[in-house]
Amino acid sequence: ETSSSFTIDSVTDDDAGDYEVVVGNNSGSVTSDPATLTVVHPPSISVDLTNLVVDLGASFSLSVTAVGDPLLTYQWYTNDVPVLGATISAYSVSDTRAKDVGRYQVVVCNPYSCVTSAQAVVTFRNVVPSIVTPPSDHVVAVSNSVSLSVVAVGARPLFYQWYANGAPSAGATNATLSIASAQAADAGTYHAVVSNAFGTVTSASATLTVQTNPPSITVQPVDSVTLAGNDASFSVTASGSAPLAYQWFFNTNTALSGGTNATLTLTNAQATNVGSYSVSVTNTLGSVTSALVSLTVVPVAPAIRTNPVSATVFTGDLATFTVSATGLDPLRYQWYFNATNLLPGARRELSRHGDQQPWRSHQCPGHAKPDQLLAADHAPARERGRQCGNQCELHHHGHRHQAHVLPVVL
Repeated sequence: ETSSSFTIDSVTDDDAGDYEVVVGNNSGSVTSDPATLTVVHPPSISVDLTNLVVDLGASFSLSVTAVGDPLLTYQWYTNDVPVLGATISAYSVSDTRAKDVGRYQVVVCNPYSCVTSAQAVVTFRNVVPSIVTPPSDHVVAVSNSVSLSVVAVGARPLFYQWYANGAPSAGATNATLSIASAQAADAGTYHAVVSNAFGTVTSASATLTVQTNPPSITVQPVDSVTLAGNDASFSVTASGSAPLAYQWFFNTNTALSGGTNATLTLTNAQATNVGSYSVSVTNTLGSVTSALVSLTVVPVAPAIRTNPVSATVFTGDLATFTVSATGLDPLRYQWYFNATNLLPGARRELSRHGDQQPWRSHQCPGHAKPDQLLAADHAPARERGRQCGNQCELHHHGHRHQAHVLPVVL
């Protein structure tokens, strides 16, 4: 070659090696650095896959012979799905079952390229068909397309016939039944009959629902008022093609877990449940949202569960009164001394913790020293319109003094 370029039209292994060029003129010549030509070999399959017919429970093996530069890698596929761990030139099954029959291929790769084998079909010998995957229920909007499929195995060839509402569907003779534009008349139950030379099997039925009417609300939910601790509920009545899906919301945008029916029930309603509620009703043709309704929770008036108990103490000892009250939190407490005299510093607002709250710092004026305290170790209460009193006897230098203590819940 005497030009500045050198081209090899069809490279062979013999062409591998070093190439250099000498460039000259009347003044002399110069030689280039050498350039190396490396010839690589993509993988190719010299012995390909062939179809197999096997007996139920027997073993079978598929293999390919491939050539090409190392390192060659393999990945087997069955029915177009990669087989986990099947990464050598052969694939074997020791106990053939229905799940093992089907289409097999292997992809062979090296660092330069990949090649895919021919497809091998593994079928049972003299085996009646069986259903591996029956058709499933479908819900479709009117005029939309829908497909029902069945997966069956057995000695090939397999023949299919679909039935709609018990009658054979004309032209429905494949594993998949397709309806391009579903109409109300297409709704019903479908099943497939699969047969071969050795027998017949019928699939389970699947229901096709064609929805023709979008949802609409015919009876809106209404506001609800309930006492704290009672249950509250909201209901909606909707029309439209079934099935209808429901989702209740709190304060417009918080979806309520479990609120997926036409009726929403709130157990043990409390102040935290107060707010607005709505429901969205949906099918394949659209959705509709109800009007907002409100929940009002009426607080429960406080009531005495356990009254304080009278106490007799010596001067200098600690007097303690205890009351247990129920009612909507927060409960506020006020202790009274001798019915009309409010204990100094006695008025406190407390948040109930369970049934008990520590509460101290009440002097018995006129009957004890300044450092003698009358105390209640958890929050007292009264029912509205009724006072609950108790008596404290303070002993000082052999004398006994009495004081009436009145707890009130406000």
